[in-house]
Amino acid sequence: MTFDKLLNGGYIIYFRHAEATVGNDDQTVKFEDCRTQRNLSETGKQQAMIIGKVIRQTGIPIEPVVISSPFCRAIDTAKLAFPNKIIRIVQSLAEIVTLSEVPTITDAKRKIIIHENRRLFELPPSTGQNRIIIGHSFPKEIELGNLPYMTGIVIQPKGWRKGYEVIGKLDFNEIN
Repeated sequence: MTFDKLLNGGYIIYFRHAEATVGNDDQTVKFEDCRTQRNLSETGKQQAMIIGKVIRQTGIPIEPVVISSPFCRAIDTAKLAFPNKIIRIVQSLAEIVTLSEVPTITDAKRKIIIHENRRLFELPPSTGQNRIIIGHSFPKEIELGNLPYMTGIVIQPKGWRKGYEVIGKLDFNEIN
C-alpha cells in the first residue's frame, strides 16, 4: 500500500509498539511503573522516531490525539513517533497482551477483549484526518493478527457496529 491513499484521511493506522527489550513483564504489572514491564530497546526508540518522521514527511494528516495502550512501551512509541500529539490511554488495548500470553484465557474473556478493541477500529476518524492507535500484536489468526515491529495496519472503519476492513499494511522495515 502506498502512503498516497492516506493523504485524504478517513483511515485508522494501527501499530504494534516498536521493538521492546527481551524478557517478560512482571506478573503484577503496574502501568505507572515502567520497571515492572518490558520497555523499548534502543532499536525500538529509533524505529518509533522513523515512523513519525516518515508520516510527517509524507504529509499524512493525523488527528491531534494518538491512542495508546497503557504499557510504557506503547506510550513511549507514541511519544517518540508523534511528539506534538496528545496521548490518550485506552485500557482495553492492554488486554491484547492477554490474548497471547495467558494460555488459560476463557473463550468468553477472549470475546470480550476482541469486542472492546473492535470498537476502536469501527469509529471513523475526524474528517480529513487519520487516527493512530498504538497497541500490541494479536495472536496469529485473531483480528489484526501477529504484527512485526515497524508495521502498521491500515483500517477502513465502517461505523459503529458496522465493522471495519483491513485494506493494507505499511511496512516501515522497507524504509529503514
